[in-house]
Amino acid sequence: MADSVIPSRLSVYDEDFDASLIPLTVKLDGVEVEHVVAYDIEAGTVLHCPRDEQGDVKFDPVAEEIVTETLCGVVTVERGPPPPTPTRPDWYHETILRD
Repeated sequence: MADSVIPSRLSVYDEDFDASLIPLTVKLDGVEVEHVVAYDIEAGTVLHCPRDEQGDVKFDPVAEEIVTETLCGVVTVERGPPPPTPTRPDWYHETILRD
């Protein structure tokens, strides 16, 4: 499905969410938005998880849920670069081969 059309709206919360569409680059007013969980091009909205100063997901202890923020503007979406291939450090291979 990698060559499929990018949907005009997408949410990781949708029952029919298709992970094969990832990675996508979502921009709001031309600026890339990170940690996106949903977007709607026609409505001009992006839902993302803001991070704290340490880069961790913000958590609301009262509501007992991850904090999300809706941003509004001109939304554009394009295919992002493929994720990096996971690699193991050299010591891993040396340990496996030695044992």
